Amino acid sequence: ENASRAVLFCHGAAFTARTWQITGVLDKLASPSSHAVPVRAIAINLPGYAGSEALHARALSSVFLRDFAKAVDAPKDVAVVSASMGGSYALPFVLDPKSGFRVAGYVTVAGAVQTPAPRGALSSSSAVPCLNIFGDEDRRVKEDPQVYSKTFPAAHQTVVFKNAPHPAYLRDSDAAHDFSCLVEAFVHGGGALKRGGASAPPSCGPHSLEIGAKW
Repeated sequence: ENASRAVLFCHGAAFTARTWQITGVLDKLASPSSHAVPVRAIAINLPGYAGSEALHARALSSVFLRDFAKAVDAPKDVAVVSASMGGSYALPFVLDPKSGFRVAGYVTVAGAVQTPAPRGALSSSSAVPCLNIFGDEDRRVKEDPQVYSKTFPAAHQTVVFKNAPHPAYLRDSDAAHDFSCLVEAFVHGGGALKRGGASAPPSCGPHSLEIGAKW
């Protein structure tokens, strides 16, 4: 309750907020660590999922996350994690310079990219770090990273999970662990944590993280 930062999680079309609990990422962010600043992890059941009310107009999806964050009194400094369809709710929020929130970073697992950006969005996203996670069996891995590199030009990294499907974090327990590790490291600064003569950025299984959220 005393957290000054929040991480908002938007699930994919075949899943619910509980999926994030299964991966272990929510517990990882909630557990005490060496990081001094507490983080409030908020997993959302998107409209029409797990008994939540569906949106009456598709256009409302572009402001849903902003309105939700305000309704739950989320801290003004946030990071966002989305998977697949969840990106259609997350990306407009991340790119909106007038949301009333400051987005410190964006993690997407094959998140939707075909979302109209608000006016001024590209300039507002230019400093937002973006970690893009894919499974190598996902056909979108060949095209979508290029879109994200243009949308988030200042700091962008693509991590590919081997032998993993579209929801890469659900390949197996190792993938879930590595995903949770990457999100935690990214949220707490990622490569920016490399201080005091440390020779390498954080590693999560076979994956090295080179970027992190900028709070």
